[in-house]
Amino acid sequence: MLSVAFCVKASRKIGYGHIMRCISLALALKRDSFECHFFSNSGARGIILNNGFHFNHLEEFRDEDITVIDDVEPAFVVLDSYLANSSYTEELAREHFLVQFDDNNDIYGEISADILINGNIHAGDLNYIGKKKSTRFLLGPEYLVMKSEYWNPKSSDESENSLLITTGGADFFDLMPKFLEALKKLPVKKRVIVGPGFSQSQIRKLEMLSKNMTDCELIYTPSSLKDYIAQSSIVLSASGSTIYEILTMKRLPIIFSMADNQRMIARKLEGFGITNLGWHEYIDFEKLPEIILQETEIKEAKKKDLADFFSKFDGKGALRTAKVIVDEVSKR
Repeated sequence: MLSVAFCVKASRKIGYGHIMRCISLALALKRDSFECHFFSNSGARGIILNNGFHFNHLEEFRDEDITVIDDVEPAFVVLDSYLANSSYTEELAREHFLVQFDDNNDIYGEISADILINGNIHAGDLNYIGKKKSTRFLLGPEYLVMKSEYWNPKSSDESENSLLITTGGADFFDLMPKFLEALKKLPVKKRVIVGPGFSQSQIRKLEMLSKNMTDCELIYTPSSLKDYIAQSSIVLSASGSTIYEILTMKRLPIIFSMADNQRMIARKLEGFGITNLGWHEYIDFEKLPEIILQETEIKEAKKKDLADFFSKFDGKGALRTAKVIVDEVSKR
């Protein structure tokens, strides 16, 4: 059985998007009988082991630690972290067939990897340049690596007129209380995602606010958003990885940005007609109820207009990506 080494990190500060897409790719490769070894920090240990993969502790990405990866004799290495510098990336590429995830083409300059993956909607605009003529660039939603539960999404009708609100795994800027205050009188069911990165003080504040709202439900650290997205008419979400889950489920999002990489996604989505509230510091909370009511009223017509755009997101990017990697490695 051939081995694969994944170099990736996860924590409350970093977030969990990198580790989750690596796990998804690992699950796709497992179908091709690859044995997957993760080299990661202690904060990712539980997620990795719970998904049935090997965990190897590696807190820092240092050139001298690459020999630790060599011990599993990987057929190729997958790197997904902005904490690995160019020296580390280049050394990995010299020693191994390197598959690298990237989102914004703003760190490494010329790409050392043999395969570069960027499934974001804006990936084709980033003008990647490879150091090797043979580098494969897998760009755009066709190669969007999503959780396995989205590999075969089933369309469904929303069960009720409801609003799902999520800031991702954490709420770094304390936006959720502002959303609840602004929307407390909105006459729709509100479901609020309380992610694993929420602090206890943030949770207590949300619990106090929700007690005074008869139509608000707090959902604590769900293992999946899929069913909650399917039950919602509108999803208010940061324009990170969750936005692609919403689009795959053919639900209408209202987006905002909390990080620079999210701004790129948001601008691209706005160009397709998705309502964008803008950068988190400039959200107009007073107008938010009106915006959501308007979106609710026109959602069926808007979803019809977006049908071709929705079709770009079929959830199968992990399977396509795994096939390309396996095919390329087999040519070596």
